[in-house]
Amino acid sequence: RTNGFSAASESTGNTESDGYTRENYNFKTSYSFSDASDVEGIFRYTKTKTDLDTTGGPGGDDPNNRGDGKSLVTGIKAIHQISSRLESTTSAFYGENERLNINDADSVHLFDSRDYFLSESAKVENRSKYEFDSLNSFYLDIQYKGETGFSDSTRNNVETNISRKEQNTLGGALTYAYTSEVFF
Repeated sequence: RTNGFSAASESTGNTESDGYTRENYNFKTSYSFSDASDVEGIFRYTKTKTDLDTTGGPGGDDPNNRGDGKSLVTGIKAIHQISSRLESTTSAFYGENERLNINDADSVHLFDSRDYFLSESAKVENRSKYEFDSLNSFYLDIQYKGETGFSDSTRNNVETNISRKEQNTLGGALTYAYTSEVFF
């Protein structure tokens, strides 16, 4: 947390401090079910609050212009050694970002303004590795990824919406790898 300072120039009369606050929560864990099976999990959450100025020149201070943000990332990964030659890793992740900027009406602004943005993403993937011997391996990768986004704004009592957009992809790859014992 900081008390902040005015990003607007003090030489033009701007003295309001613009503070910043951030809270972080992180968690990571892992567990081995056996010599052949492990699972890992993560959780990360961040929340921010930022006071903002309007401009850098005269009248740049704005006592009620603020931005709030939230970010979430969570996921799990499982690793399983199926045999001495075959290993499979499966993971799933989810992320979300949210921003809200609010500037209420005051002596500098006759109207309220508000901007909101939300994005989400999810990914599920599997990677299987088959080792023929210590030098030759095949990898099979399959991945699904989905993303969505949405935003809206209000300025001078006029609302603008960008409807929810979505993109989904599914992909895969088969890769052969030769590991040389000789470094060039």
